[in-house]
Amino acid sequence: MPTNTKDLTKFLTALKANNNKPWFDAHRDTYDALRATFIDDVQHLILAIAAFDPAVKHQIARSAIYRINRDIRFSRNKQIYKTNFGAAIVPSGKKMESPSYHIHLDYDGTMMVAGGLYMCTSQQLDRIRTAIDRNPRKLRSILFASTFKRTFGGLADDDVLKRPPRGYAADHPAIDLLKLKRFAAWTEVKQKTGDWVPQAATMAKILFPLISYLRQVSF
Repeated sequence: MPTNTKDLTKFLTALKANNNKPWFDAHRDTYDALRATFIDDVQHLILAIAAFDPAVKHQIARSAIYRINRDIRFSRNKQIYKTNFGAAIVPSGKKMESPSYHIHLDYDGTMMVAGGLYMCTSQQLDRIRTAIDRNPRKLRSILFASTFKRTFGGLADDDVLKRPPRGYAADHPAIDLLKLKRFAAWTEVKQKTGDWVPQAATMAKILFPLISYLRQVSF
């Protein structure tokens, strides 16, 4: 059975209002049951993605899902639990330096699907910018595809250099892409049914050309 979105949002909404260990411990049985179902869903999602992206076929759902505990060591937000269930699907596990697919089911019934490179190393940025400089049309053709634009709009532009990167002129025809510090796209949709996997798989397939491009040029 797929995740019951209503049960999940009910639990996560209550967790948001009672973000403390005593409450969580008292409701651990509910969490464990929801987590087990979510693991099954993510395994089905991995299999669906592997149909068009065989590189992920060996990933195991249990290693793909995120812990519900937050890392609060360097955060002003001291709530100890996340209010979503999430997973990262990538050949190398949950390593952020690899192009990957991400899925979150949030407390308010929102599903977030994302893909690409969110945290690039300096070496990856250099390689991606070199590829863009040599052939900007290759990336633009991915971003301008009608299904990609309709679903994701474009790449995230929340982390952009104020000035051109070293070695590139301000009037470079692809300066908008060269200034990016991350190459990722995401969208959010409200879930109305329990079976979210088919919709997530469809969105992941739209992201696949971007994922494939980044694998080719960032390593």
